Amino acid sequence: MSVAPALSFVLPVWLLLLLGAGWSAGAQAQPVADPGQPTVDVAIAGDGVQLQPVDPEGFVAARFEPVTAPVLRFAPSRGAWDWRAASAFKVHLQNAMAWPVTVRVTVRDAGGAALQTELGLPPGPPQTVAVPLAPVSPRAYGLLAAPTMPWVRTDPAGGAERMFVATDVRGALDPAKVASVSFEIPAPAAPQVLRIGKLFTEPRESGRDDLRDAYSGLIDSFGQSTRGDWPQKVTSLAALKAAGAEEDRLLARQVPPAGDEGPRRLATGFFRVERLPAAPGGERWWLIDPDGRRFFSIGVNAVRSRGDDTIIEGREFMFVDLPPQRDDPRFAQVREPILPADSGAARGRAFTRGRSLDFYRLNLWRRDGDAFESRWRARTRQRLQAWSFNTVGNWSEEALVRDAQLPFVKPIEVAGEFATISDGLDYWGRAPDPFDQRFTQAVRQAVEAGTRELRTERRLIGYFVDNEVAWGDGGSDDWRRRYALAIGTLRQDAAASPAKRAFIDLLKRRHIDVRRLSALWGVRLTSWAALGVPLEPPKPSAERPAIAEDYSAFLALHADTYFGTIQHELKRVDPNHLYLGTRFAMRTPEAVAACARWCDIVSFNLYLPTLAAGFDAQAFRKLGRPALLTEFHFGATDRGPFGGGVIAVPRSSERGRAYRAMLDSVVDNPDFVGAHWFQYVDEPASGRWLDGENMHIGLVSITDAPWNDFVGDVAQANRAALKRLMQQ
Repeated sequence: MSVAPALSFVLPVWLLLLLGAGWSAGAQAQPVADPGQPTVDVAIAGDGVQLQPVDPEGFVAARFEPVTAPVLRFAPSRGAWDWRAASAFKVHLQNAMAWPVTVRVTVRDAGGAALQTELGLPPGPPQTVAVPLAPVSPRAYGLLAAPTMPWVRTDPAGGAERMFVATDVRGALDPAKVASVSFEIPAPAAPQVLRIGKLFTEPRESGRDDLRDAYSGLIDSFGQSTRGDWPQKVTSLAALKAAGAEEDRLLARQVPPAGDEGPRRLATGFFRVERLPAAPGGERWWLIDPDGRRFFSIGVNAVRSRGDDTIIEGREFMFVDLPPQRDDPRFAQVREPILPADSGAARGRAFTRGRSLDFYRLNLWRRDGDAFESRWRARTRQRLQAWSFNTVGNWSEEALVRDAQLPFVKPIEVAGEFATISDGLDYWGRAPDPFDQRFTQAVRQAVEAGTRELRTERRLIGYFVDNEVAWGDGGSDDWRRRYALAIGTLRQDAAASPAKRAFIDLLKRRHIDVRRLSALWGVRLTSWAALGVPLEPPKPSAERPAIAEDYSAFLALHADTYFGTIQHELKRVDPNHLYLGTRFAMRTPEAVAACARWCDIVSFNLYLPTLAAGFDAQAFRKLGRPALLTEFHFGATDRGPFGGGVIAVPRSSERGRAYRAMLDSVVDNPDFVGAHWFQYVDEPASGRWLDGENMHIGLVSITDAPWNDFVGDVAQANRAALKRLMQQ
């Protein structure tokens, strides 16, 4: 049967009956297409979809053609469905292809409001897809990434049902006036076939809670996901210990990698940067180590045995066999939120406080006994050497930094009661207001404390001050993101905002007369004082270029003041070590240029396949400073934690290839002096306590087992990169 573009018709009774047939959904399920009421017909409309006759199993094969938005829509032929008593809309659905297919499901009411979700349906047998009839998110269960779907739900009678619950549903809906349900495959490159079976709703009083069931029994006693098996998954304490013993045997045979054997440069006793001639021509930036040798930093962030514990209090239903050590202070503590409540990382997230459990530390103790901390440090030092890493990256354990005897970096966080500016997202919090004298005082206190024990340390490369500041996004087409801090500043009251006062002073210098500014901005301003109240910022346009120019000038002033203040205070107390910047995530050209003026190295957290895929190398080269890649990773979702990271690959076996491609692109760029992987250990599948992140991005698992295929590729890539560099 064909569903032609924009064509609607009433389903014949025979098709209605078969759509209402199929699997049993329980005695209380309410059919959307009810075979007991054949006079209540259902209309079907579609665009770019071909329907086949109903098969013996009660499914209709729907072929979605390779057009922009093929869609299949079901609706009552008269009136609307009343789903006020329902907790979820359900459909028996099968992806009939040999690869995953993304399906967008939209439930719309008569007023046009809608709930929408996207399902990544894997190939395989049919499943019951449940779409909650209210907005939901994994954050409501304390996670950023939802559990693996589908899974098999069993009941006490031994029955089993393959379930796929939509765990991220956005929008709003009047359940009393449901007008349609649609299935769409966004822009398929080739025809895709879905088999669609029974459509029905399930009342709340049915006793089932599909969403809670999706998160129940999720984590085993080792902190691993129960929703799958994979190589190196630990199934017993004996297996955990045996894997550790075998690795120790292999590590004992490792040979340390060779360092730079080229001519020495000036030895200053500390790390510095220098631009040197490079073969076959041109120049390259280098770190120069305390003894005058060239050094390219290949590091790992967050090399630590503690800190990624997960909240268990209130979420006990998620865990299977919580261990007796759940209250042992070596592995458990009571956490309170440290992120601002209105920050993007905390927004909408439940289970942010309470008793936590550190499965990683617990597994170290299970394997190595009471000496697990010293044993972890020794084993980790051997691993970093075997994998040809030469730097301990940011947020790593101080005892490991001391024992590893490798170069390292140090983070300093500026905190205090100074004024701030919103960039509209504020993921980790609002940006500092560097025009506030309290910010200068906070910087002074932070750098004095952060450098006190390290000012003569030879192995210290330098300091990061702050992390992923909310600069806005210079690469965005949205002017609100491009000029976010200028916009956030204009919306503040000058009486409470030093940044607003600085912005007004800047505008006075640039325009002299407020009437000129009023004309250029197209905003009615009768005096400079009129700018002091919260102002809705005008939108830049080709007709009013002065708006963008003024916004840009403020961004430059703000960043210059920020970096200049930190550089002055940092170099005052420790002139020996490098100022490594602020680890840009989002960034603007103005902020990067200011960082290059004041910092020894500009640091970037870049989640890209390669530098060529999103880093403007030519623009950066004009700034005349070296760069450091301070975060990158490639994750997957097939080995435990449910998140694939900021950059995901289809399978864990492909992580090594992706790692090498990114590292090679850094080596090929003569402005970069290193690359640091994020991070050492997989995040907990149940979400780290800080922000709920739960990504498979580690070199090792939560049971401290190296991902052997991945770290083997990493070690080869690191050795090849260092060899190629040292030959220049």
